[in-house]
Amino acid sequence: MVSRFYMIDIRHKRIKRLLKKIHKLGELTISFMDVKLIIKAFALLSFCLTCFVGHGQESNNNKKLWAKSILNQKAPKLEVEQWLSAVPDTKGKFVLIDFWATWCGPCRKVIPEMNEWHKKYNDKLVIIGVSDEKAEIVKKAKEIKIDYFSAIDTKARLKKQLEVQGIPHCILLDPDGIVRWEGFPTLEGHELTDDVVADIIRKYSRKRGRFKDSTPYFLRQEEVMLAGL
Repeated sequence: MVSRFYMIDIRHKRIKRLLKKIHKLGELTISFMDVKLIIKAFALLSFCLTCFVGHGQESNNNKKLWAKSILNQKAPKLEVEQWLSAVPDTKGKFVLIDFWATWCGPCRKVIPEMNEWHKKYNDKLVIIGVSDEKAEIVKKAKEIKIDYFSAIDTKARLKKQLEVQGIPHCILLDPDGIVRWEGFPTLEGHELTDDVVADIIRKYSRKRGRFKDSTPYFLRQEEVMLAGL
């Protein structure tokens, strides 16, 4: 961050010098070189604005968390023992991870809304429900309808890393793997709503295929097995 702001400061000084030169032109006829000078000044100004706007920061606004906060930080990798659904492709997409359990009433309550987000933002957002129960227990809960991706990790590796003490607990990552939202999704005054999801997608979406070569956020099941985890 220090180096970035140092660069911006240098460019700011260059812009001031360029603008002074432009001002001195006064009412003189603007030559081709003068036009290039003006374009250069605006290009540098645009670069500086992009640096500030493109590196936004989210805030928890003092909300209560039942986990360690990693907001605006790179999320640890998600490792699973078994996928109960197809293995999702997270390349270039937002990822919403929901830690849940079949016995958890509040967890069940948010599932229908997440099903809706799965349909609505299917091309931009991957939703993954992660339970640390045995696969047989989750499969037997026929009354629970999950349309998004689902996985099992009885070792609760990521859950333990995040020191999750209460569920449901959600983290929403941007395509760079940075956490942009975290917490209890139905906490009064701090709910994870469709508007919140849409706003984060809008703010942190990138264009021109900048994530075309991004690696998937999580480790696939085969990679976990090969690593002996």
